[in-house]
Amino acid sequence: MKTRKKLLFFFVIFSFFPFLTGCLPVIIAAGAGASYLSTTPEALAKVDAYFADIDRSIQRRFNKTSTESQTKKQLEYKKSQGLVIELVGYELSPKEVKPGDKVTVTIQYAVLGATSDSGIEVEENKTLWFGDHQTAVLANDKVSRKNGTWESVLTFQVPVKVQAGKYKVKQSISSNDKVFQTFDSFEIASK
Repeated sequence: MKTRKKLLFFFVIFSFFPFLTGCLPVIIAAGAGASYLSTTPEALAKVDAYFADIDRSIQRRFNKTSTESQTKKQLEYKKSQGLVIELVGYELSPKEVKPGDKVTVTIQYAVLGATSDSGIEVEENKTLWFGDHQTAVLANDKVSRKNGTWESVLTFQVPVKVQAGKYKVKQSISSNDKVFQTFDSFEIASK
């Protein structure tokens, strides 16, 4: 039984990040992410470059796209519904990219019934996935939102040295125990 667990452990370890050879993932139980144990200086440089490339390229913007009255009409909102947070739409484009291309992800959501002058706190998260593994946190923001429809747009550049394949971006918004999540994907073509 112990041999099976060890084999499974090594399979998971060595299949986690195939494009970053020489690195072993180390899951931090108390943290929200993962860090990496490098077995060579070259592998460490690859990991650092991968995350630095994505981080440097991120561009973000936030827009209020509809007023409170427009959003109420659109969603047929009644005051008796109380606080409403609703996913209105999301998009990822383009669907096929090459290393070095830019990818844009957008999420739109409505907030109605916020009674405070400052609105309500909403957490917006965007993460990049390869297979079943999260590879990068693109955004993790806590923002105040007043009543209306909001749009959160993030653009990032695909690193030049990245493995071809299908990547997913998970977007989520949450507030007051309400959570909405979206997954959309793009394909990186072989060079």
